[in-house]
Amino acid sequence: MFLFLGFSSCYVSIPINGGSRSSQPSNNRRTAPRNSQPVSVVPQDLEKLKARIKIFHKTADTSRLYFVLDTRKQDYFLLNDKSKYKAEYLMTYEFTRNENGKKTKIDTASLKLVDLQLTPTVKSIFAYVETNLSQPGQYSLKLTIYNMNRSAKFEYYLKFGNTSCAEPENYLLTTTGGVPLLEKNFLNSDGKILQSTKCDKPVELYKITGGIDYPTPPFADDDFASANNYTRQLVSIVPEGNNVFSFSDLEKGIYSLQTSSNSGIVFYHFDSWYPNCSDTSKFYDPLVYICSKTEYQEFVDATEAKEHFEKFWLSRAGDKNYARKAINEYYKRVFEANAEYTSTKEGWRTDRGMVSVIFGKPSHVEKQLNREIWFYKTGMNATLTFTFNKIDNTYSDNDYRLVRELRYKPNWYNAVENWRSGRPFTLVGSY
Repeated sequence: MFLFLGFSSCYVSIPINGGSRSSQPSNNRRTAPRNSQPVSVVPQDLEKLKARIKIFHKTADTSRLYFVLDTRKQDYFLLNDKSKYKAEYLMTYEFTRNENGKKTKIDTASLKLVDLQLTPTVKSIFAYVETNLSQPGQYSLKLTIYNMNRSAKFEYYLKFGNTSCAEPENYLLTTTGGVPLLEKNFLNSDGKILQSTKCDKPVELYKITGGIDYPTPPFADDDFASANNYTRQLVSIVPEGNNVFSFSDLEKGIYSLQTSSNSGIVFYHFDSWYPNCSDTSKFYDPLVYICSKTEYQEFVDATEAKEHFEKFWLSRAGDKNYARKAINEYYKRVFEANAEYTSTKEGWRTDRGMVSVIFGKPSHVEKQLNREIWFYKTGMNATLTFTFNKIDNTYSDNDYRLVRELRYKPNWYNAVENWRSGRPFTLVGSY
């Protein structure tokens, strides 16, 4: 197993036979023993950390586990000499091969990640480890990252294959600078595709078009059949050395990297800042849920979109502080919807995104095999539920459609009226 750590302010400590060995970082790979025993850590009252991971079969013999750990300010403690702040994490991982109901451990290790800063700031620690998964078959990964200073951890379980070039683990999307895209696959207009050297079939990139522009309200009739038709258009990619392909100047939309006739990898290019909302000229788009058609067209026609946007909220809230509060909450929900519900459209344009933006997060979510049921508390012992059925979508495994019912109409208009008055809304009342 080899380890690469991407930040100079971090170092790695690897437990060996009950002890540890520390070394200052560099861009060189460092070797850790196979079958090293993880340190026993059982923190109480666990709070979630944030991490993203990706498996990439680089060659026929070598696979990489990429991961990014997002630190938090509260993770840092001042050293005794008060010279620096220190955040410390323990990562343990285990690769297992599954064959005929029998599980065989292939590789397991523990790594200590330490970050030192003069002032605590949020940072993304990027690293990867290499392992040998050359034997064809089905594998599973268990990854755990503990915060050693606080009771927090990240756990991830993943099943993946290493049998054919149709599997997405044989491909890796990166920025032009070579930084891997992990988990959500949000990219700007330029990037690269890395293909495992064991795969010699040229990759094909397609732009996917079609589907709905905006979802209809929860109580409206919905002609989903005609709205779920998609077409694809071949996009040119340029060979850039051994199994590396580059692309540039992509139009906004969803793209599919085709790995076989019936499988592929989907990634998204909506705006360079996506999934955040940092371009004020685009702020009016999500207001489609609370605007009339006339009001929305005024945004489209406005020569100064930012000034029109501010006027829209201030005229309704009546006060800058109230307007700011409403704007912050509305677009906080838009960002969360983008991060969680993006499928063949931006997250806020999906049914789940629409409901979460207008009503807020549900009190409880019941997840079934092909369905999600959202529960909202509406008063004393009263609840309102929304049911979302999973849709068979070639280009997304995250596409759910709301079961629309007329009974939602009063709740919808009540929520919209609150927002139009500059008051953030949840189903348990206004803020």
